[in-house]
Amino acid sequence: MSNVDIFGLDSLAEISVGYQLRQAVEPNKDGEYSLIQLRNVRDGSLDLTGLTRINLDGKTVRSQVQNGDVLLRSRGATYGAALVRDVPENTLAIAPLFICRVGKPFVTPEYLVWFINRSATQSVLKGLEAGSVIPSVSLRTFGNLEILVPDMHTQGLIVEIDSLAKQERELTERIQKARDQQVATLLDGLLT
Repeated sequence: MSNVDIFGLDSLAEISVGYQLRQAVEPNKDGEYSLIQLRNVRDGSLDLTGLTRINLDGKTVRSQVQNGDVLLRSRGATYGAALVRDVPENTLAIAPLFICRVGKPFVTPEYLVWFINRSATQSVLKGLEAGSVIPSVSLRTFGNLEILVPDMHTQGLIVEIDSLAKQERELTERIQKARDQQVATLLDGLLT
């Protein structure tokens, strides 16, 4: 067992609120900015397909995301995190997403994503949520979240094992679907 240190998330990373739109989004296929919205972050992953594009008419924007950022869901059924990879230029995360930019050399964004998405951390966040109609977790609450940080080698092992487990689940699901189709075809053949 490796040594594990405990840090508040805000001591490991800069956390900011996503861009706050003042009005409904007017999509523009030729727009200057792409928008990452809450619906693009789910199940620990980020879906960059079909992002809405908009123009901001020369407004200064500080909510641009970059590769290696971690996006945090601040409301919804889960308060999951997703790693930003292969993001196009001029891409904004919009509120209620939080942008977490790791600033310490002894913790990886991949590990933070795993740690925040694990069920024990999700339970802690559920216990800290506020609001009855639309429960949410505040920026301060995320900032105060205690993160257990092992050494870099252990972080790498955790991330790799988690990735392999996800791949195994996906393959198992594909095998089961193929098997179900095979059985259905066989049974249908008995009727002819």
